[in-house]
Amino acid sequence: MRRAEKTLKVSKPTNRYVIAKASWTFNGDQPTMLVYLIDDYGGGYLAANRNGKVIKTVPASS
Repeated sequence: MRRAEKTLKVSKPTNRYVIAKASWTFNGDQPTMLVYLIDDYGGGYLAANRNGKVIKTVPASS
């Protein structure tokens, strides 16, 4: 969550959630955790593999 707060460019999130996927296409169909931060204007997410390594980051639009 701390990494998401630093990199997703959502200064004051109003919603945060995590989705655990048993298989994710963009991670070679491996288990993946998606962390979302959202505010009134949009949001962003990051994806991490089962070892906690961030494999994709999609920051909020400016």
